[in-house]
Amino acid sequence: MYHQCFTCLVSCAVYYVNSYCLLQKVHYHSGGLRLNPNLYQCGKVCLSLLGTWHGKNSENWIAEKSTMLQVLVSIQALILNEKPFFNEPGYISTYPGAEGQRRSKEYNENTFILSLKTMMYTLRKPPKVCKLEQYLILHYWGSFCLDSLIS
Repeated sequence: MYHQCFTCLVSCAVYYVNSYCLLQKVHYHSGGLRLNPNLYQCGKVCLSLLGTWHGKNSENWIAEKSTMLQVLVSIQALILNEKPFFNEPGYISTYPGAEGQRRSKEYNENTFILSLKTMMYTLRKPPKVCKLEQYLILHYWGSFCLDSLIS
């Protein structure tokens, strides 16, 4: 996703492992933009593991087995993937072959623009949590400077 830094706020109780209901409070700093079918404008993260989408039994939160690491890895692998267009239910079968690839590429191009807007929003209004502001500035400007030196 083009060196984008996704900041997520995860709020859970001490006993979060006992119920996914407490994990439904996973939001990302969206700036009101929808960068992905699983990341809503309001900041909601849609994932069956969080109970925000219906899934098969093994895809839902299992109190005895599920972990916060599983949530984070799922967000990274299932949501922040190379072709988010196909995260939309039914799109793999509705748009097969070249048509699907064309639409996916178009979606990614639009997502690139939206991610730049989100980056600007995040720099202008960083989350006021754990001195995240300094980290975000370092992340974005550090990436920019490094990319400039490599090019």
